[in-house]
Amino acid sequence: MKQIILFLTILVHTSISAQFISPAPVLNNNISAAEYGGANNTWNDGGRDWYMAWDATNLYIGIADNGNPGNDEFVIYIDTDPAIPVNAGTGNIDGIGDFDGNNYGRLPFSANFCAFVRNNYHQHRTSSGTWSGANNDNALIQKTNNPNKQEIQIAWSLMGGKPNSFNFFIYLNGGNPYGGNSNYNVSGDNDQSGNKLNLSGRRYFNVASTANVASPGPFSRLSYTNPRSGYNTVNGYGNTFYDVTLNANGSSITTSLTAATTIDGSLYVGGQDILDMNANTIAIKGDINRQQPVGALSDMGLFTFNGTTDQTQTGNITYLAGLTVNKTGGKILLTSNGSNAGIIIDNNSTLTLTQGKIDSRTNNTLVEIRSGSFITGGDMNSYINGRLKIFDIGSIDNFTKNFPVGNNTYNPAIINNTGTADNFDVIVGDYLTSDGTATGTQGNYGVVNRTWDVTEAVTGGSNVSLTLQWNTNTSPEVMTPFSNTSCYVGHFTGGNWQPDVAGVAAAGTLGPGSFIRSRSNITSFSPFGIASVGALPLQLLHFNVSKQNENNIIQWQTTSENHNKGYYIQKSTDGIHFTNLLFVPSATTRTGNTFTYSCTDFNVNAPKTYYRLQLIELTGTISYSKIISISNEKQMVFDIFTEASSNTFQVKTILANKGTLTLINSTGILLETIPLQKGSSLQIAYWNHYPAGVYFAVLQTGEEKQTRKIILH
Repeated sequence: MKQIILFLTILVHTSISAQFISPAPVLNNNISAAEYGGANNTWNDGGRDWYMAWDATNLYIGIADNGNPGNDEFVIYIDTDPAIPVNAGTGNIDGIGDFDGNNYGRLPFSANFCAFVRNNYHQHRTSSGTWSGANNDNALIQKTNNPNKQEIQIAWSLMGGKPNSFNFFIYLNGGNPYGGNSNYNVSGDNDQSGNKLNLSGRRYFNVASTANVASPGPFSRLSYTNPRSGYNTVNGYGNTFYDVTLNANGSSITTSLTAATTIDGSLYVGGQDILDMNANTIAIKGDINRQQPVGALSDMGLFTFNGTTDQTQTGNITYLAGLTVNKTGGKILLTSNGSNAGIIIDNNSTLTLTQGKIDSRTNNTLVEIRSGSFITGGDMNSYINGRLKIFDIGSIDNFTKNFPVGNNTYNPAIINNTGTADNFDVIVGDYLTSDGTATGTQGNYGVVNRTWDVTEAVTGGSNVSLTLQWNTNTSPEVMTPFSNTSCYVGHFTGGNWQPDVAGVAAAGTLGPGSFIRSRSNITSFSPFGIASVGALPLQLLHFNVSKQNENNIIQWQTTSENHNKGYYIQKSTDGIHFTNLLFVPSATTRTGNTFTYSCTDFNVNAPKTYYRLQLIELTGTISYSKIISISNEKQMVFDIFTEASSNTFQVKTILANKGTLTLINSTGILLETIPLQKGSSLQIAYWNHYPAGVYFAVLQTGEEKQTRKIILH
């Protein structure tokens, strides 16, 4: 028997013409070079060539070097609804015991269709049906009779129609199970009793799509699964696979690597199953799904994530020989399967960030660097987007650790602990708010729009110098007006933002535009942020001005007053040069959860007035709020100067809009109207032709009206 066992999942192929083919292959005892679509649809098992293609009606298989046509028959198992894990689908077809003297006892997946085809006869069945036999001329399954080649056609209708995707497992079955290029003969894949006729399928092919589009060929996803105990060395079947699945369906299996392995798809390790890497390496482009909380991977070698799109790690994995992230696209997304979830670097190994981000934020997971292990690398393209914990900072030779963290941008932190050694974790938020949380009132001036939330495992004993980095080239990290020459690290503690001594920010690690600032002698931990000296601490919630007749009402609201002496309200007519209007001491009584202030600027006559708050801390530190302004659109200035000898009047006005000046006598009769232009003006009125008496000059603009009394002599 020339037995060929194929279990494949797609390797990445070029998008030549797909396996969907037109015109269909001709069953004529001859296989031409491009009849099945060319190289994209061809596979060599080491001894013969296999071909596969399909159209909307049929599946076509070709086999060169048929072997012994009297004994060798073509066998195919198909799963038309692939599941994860691969051997947990809806099909239940197992191998056929003692079929033509051979027992192919176990399958790599749950099949729902199989066919045995040889000269002049075939059998087929579905998972819910019985065996059907038919002569070779049956239109639904056909086969050529060439002694050296087989061409087979199977109608999709036997499987309920053409599937969107499918797994398949193929081989040649003959009277001599040890003859030809038999895969089990090479790998030793037999049951534990030594009966090599009881084969167990470990490899299969996966077809991602049967659509009439360019896609990987049918033999491009060679995959491995271990469905049972027995011969469990992965590399006996190869070193490069698409998917690798270990799933014993309730029992337990241990599967071993004996060489470096490449997984172009995903790795699935079942609930009680173990992958023993024997210190060999795995490079993976797809996902890792680890079902059990402990023990699923052992004796690990170096793992490398190198996919070009998003990759998911499900469950909690401890990497004992290190982990390298080297992705040219996408991220690593950590997710939970009901147990602790995250990445743990242990056993004096290293997490190396070369390219690509690790997302431990989306599902509230964690990256841990255990005692003696390290994390290296980190830049704008590669960092921890979420929470990172580093153990034992402050022990001998481990006083300083870099936390390569960020959210939308890279904002690392450095912790130097000269106190009691402790475990610290850091997460960065793209905000800086009144209370240090994502739901607080957002600051929008004079700050770096980032919050570093730092925690320690054991409260007390630490003495930390914390260094934070930001980037002025990545808007909106910095909220203007912010000064890199006069800024500080603020600490939100005791319900307040506590400033530090301001100074010049040093150059960061990312070149021009990146800066760092440090704060020392930190003994408690909570949110930290960066503000410049010109920024009011973030307890300021509201600051606004409104108009009331000729007066301006200034109001503001804060959340804390523990360290404030008071506020100067400062005003300006140009927004540049400010003078003190009034000093307001800090309040001592809350209104609900806030302190509320209000003061009045009386008889404002400027077209536009600017205001700001100057905050005076008890320590003497001075900082400023943002600048607000109000336009006095209805405000006008109206003055009349008389020349008694000639009864000549000079009228001086400052108007926000056009207006009119009218003269009315003492009985209310309108005598004269003079139009006035917007802005500041000086007009002369000659009213000496009116008789002596009392008159009234009325200036009106919009809805506002002012009246002056005039006496003519």
